Amino acid sequence: MKTRELIEKAFADIPYPGDDNIADHQDCPECDEVRAFFRGKSWRDLKFPELHDFHSSLPLLTDQAFLYFLPGYMLACLENWDQIDNVPFSIMTILGYEDDAWNVKDEARENRKVFTKDQRAAIAAWLKELSDSGPEEWRGDEQVAYVIDKILND
Repeated sequence: MKTRELIEKAFADIPYPGDDNIADHQDCPECDEVRAFFRGKSWRDLKFPELHDFHSSLPLLTDQAFLYFLPGYMLACLENWDQIDNVPFSIMTILGYEDDAWNVKDEARENRKVFTKDQRAAIAAWLKELSDSGPEEWRGDEQVAYVIDKILND
């Protein structure tokens, strides 16, 4: 099965988080923009170039919104490796960041727990494709391999 199909199948049944459950922070202009952009959208509709303005918004999403919109980000990247900017870094930070100095090791581990085995396999396949055929700066990147290992084995 191709990476696109793995992602579509693994995330097919994730429910929309609700208009009021997209970003947590109130009185935050950036979160207001995120809520306005994602409100009522399906992850299947996320595309570049409009998604480019929200390439670093993944950490602002609630857990449910992250789970719901993640496949859209991954699929949009597969179609537009040249426009992905910091999307892979954001995804890898949320799912695999291990830095005791920043005290986010446990948070990354908790973030990984919400995914099913099939979702983990789909994310790992996407990361592998990023490492194999994505932008030059991501090819063979050790951090990508590290996060793949964490996603599949933690």
